[in-house]
Amino acid sequence: MIIGKIAEKEIDGAIQLAAPITLCGETRTCFYTIPIEYADLLDTSRSDSFLLSLVTAAMLAGEDIQVEGKVSERLFYQLCDTIIPVMNVFNPRYRIISLKAEELSSKRHVSAQQRGIGTGLSGGIDSFTCIWNHFIKPPSDEHKVTHFFFFNVGAHGMAHSDADLKKIEDKFRARYQQMKITANELGLPLIPVNSNVHSFFQVGHLENCSFVSPGAALLMQRGIGRYYLASDGQTFHDKYHRLANLREQWDVAMIDPLTVPYMSTENMRFEPTETHLSRIQKTMLVADFEVARRHLNVCSNYDAMEYNCSCCEKCLRTLTTLEIIGKIDSFAKVFDLDVYRKQARKHYFAKVIARQNKELYYHGIMAAAKERGFDLREHTTFPALLWEHFKDSALHNALRKIPGLRPVVQKLKRL
Repeated sequence: MIIGKIAEKEIDGAIQLAAPITLCGETRTCFYTIPIEYADLLDTSRSDSFLLSLVTAAMLAGEDIQVEGKVSERLFYQLCDTIIPVMNVFNPRYRIISLKAEELSSKRHVSAQQRGIGTGLSGGIDSFTCIWNHFIKPPSDEHKVTHFFFFNVGAHGMAHSDADLKKIEDKFRARYQQMKITANELGLPLIPVNSNVHSFFQVGHLENCSFVSPGAALLMQRGIGRYYLASDGQTFHDKYHRLANLREQWDVAMIDPLTVPYMSTENMRFEPTETHLSRIQKTMLVADFEVARRHLNVCSNYDAMEYNCSCCEKCLRTLTTLEIIGKIDSFAKVFDLDVYRKQARKHYFAKVIARQNKELYYHGIMAAAKERGFDLREHTTFPALLWEHFKDSALHNALRKIPGLRPVVQKLKRL
């Protein structure tokens, strides 16, 4: 992989930083854009964002990286000495590669205390938990968030064609307008960063989220000295035991506490937050956060991401937890509770019961339900339970491959 020199230009009231990227013999332009009113935050002299965001793409392709520009010295050596070897152990498909840069820089901007503290505002459980702990109830003023960010780096979808890229950008901008209302209520700016970096990956967002989000944040290392990366919904204790029992991993967030601090530079320090809290514990905290009750957005349905569809995996996981803890009606403004109760609930409860020993999230839901005397079995049906157990069978996998039997399988699913 070759990361070319950065070009800066103004487009429609925004600053765009772009660099040619050569990967697998093809050269395309990777860009980031940010509204011009936030240009004072940008560090336009370093290629750190492009390098960190794309390093896993190069590892999966087995290509060494040549950066035709300046890279922060700390990031360069931490990638070489720690992150690349750790990712290779995490999953051998991430191959060991070497890095070269035209120039390394250890130059510091003004002290971190004189710069801002950033975090993402996605509207999800993890994001609102981070905001509660580091903005509403920060341990001290020195740890209080000053800027919210909203990135288009894969969470809104991943695409390769111009048409799909446009669709994802439209979705990103629609969701930004929604989250901007939330930021206004909280009294902080929400800074959008648009990018096509997700188009350089042949794998999903789960496989690179822990790199592309810090990568986008590094654009702002001139004005932001610390960045909180909200952890996913599993405690580090659970992650450790899961890693010890699974051979091939793809969810890079599993090792955020190990890798994210090593993404820091001389000018920006990354800190993963709430690694000691489970998704259940986070949901319980957020359930009493009035702003979250009006603006929570957890939906993973890419066709309905401006609102909560109330029937995708993430919506159902959140709704089930809220019901167990007795707070579901408080979120009637952001979920369609009729869709949940009439269509999706019984099937999801059956799924949680059937897979509680295979998925940490489901295990946590079952434990929370048992602790509160909430019996999921009372709210599902025997056919639904049977279907969920059947889906894990070799017979189901075989039947799915027979086109003529697919309608029969779908009818069974609707029982």
